[in-house]
Amino acid sequence: MELIASINAALDAGKTVTVTTYLRSVSVKAKHRAQWRAAGFEFFKAGDDGAALMIDGQSQGKPRYSRIGGNKITAH
Repeated sequence: MELIASINAALDAGKTVTVTTYLRSVSVKAKHRAQWRAAGFEFFKAGDDGAALMIDGQSQGKPRYSRIGGNKITAH
């Protein structure tokens, strides 16, 4: 939950958050999060087990989430 709070705080401050996995890097700006919020979804959230999750595409009009815990996450 602390990771999600710090990511959202960085986005609120106007920074770009980059999540890097073994296969790719994804940069998220405040405008991306705002678009998903307008649709009624959180871009970053905690899963039922407390794991940090991020939207990774959509299926049938709903977001598909991926775990991001343990990945390199930077704000710049």
